[in-house]
Amino acid sequence: MKGIIVLDQLELSSEGVFANQEKIALRQGDIDGACGPYSILMGLIYHGVVTRAEVTSPDRVDGRTRLGKFLDGLCIFDTMVRKGTKIDELEWLVGHFKSSPQAKVDLRTLESESTRELAYEISECIDTDNPVVVGIDWQGGGAHWALVVGYEYFENQDDTQIITKLYLLDPGFEGPTTTYWNAVIQVADNTGSIINSGRFPSNHWSSNANKPTLCKIFTGLALEQN
Repeated sequence: MKGIIVLDQLELSSEGVFANQEKIALRQGDIDGACGPYSILMGLIYHGVVTRAEVTSPDRVDGRTRLGKFLDGLCIFDTMVRKGTKIDELEWLVGHFKSSPQAKVDLRTLESESTRELAYEISECIDTDNPVVVGIDWQGGGAHWALVVGYEYFENQDDTQIITKLYLLDPGFEGPTTTYWNAVIQVADNTGSIINSGRFPSNHWSSNANKPTLCKIFTGLALEQN
């Protein structure tokens, strides 16, 4: 039997995916490498730490505020984060919200190393209503960040579960209006076998992809509300 689990507070409407009446999905620019910060911001919107209006406002945010320090921090790394962001940089950005009065949020690096174990650990985070930012390496080079908001599992007759797919809000694509996600990472089949042999064991695709892209999840960063 198959099942799908998504974050508890997600709501789907004709306008997109919402949580606490805030639209979550953000789309990065075509020439920037800010997928990491965009993924973090979507998680912060989900937890109610910031609002979409604050994040997308054309007006300059007060640099003394937590969000202002977050946005100013992007300029420290590189213009428009052209080279992408590293794990320690994302941890530093989220650190501004550890004592937020709206909701204290921290970033925890998941410990699992294998794809199968990491998928299970991610599913446990979703079960406790905490989205996970995943780092993705592509076949052919390059890397990406996206936010996991759900997963699919296959339940065996002995009630054990195999995590087969992770469902993403991916800032590289338009936000969805008919599902809670706009991209998928397939991590295993119904028997628990990894999809691909070699360095890139998983498949990633979006609604406008002609075929899957081979990839590897190199880390998971849980956005946990304390």
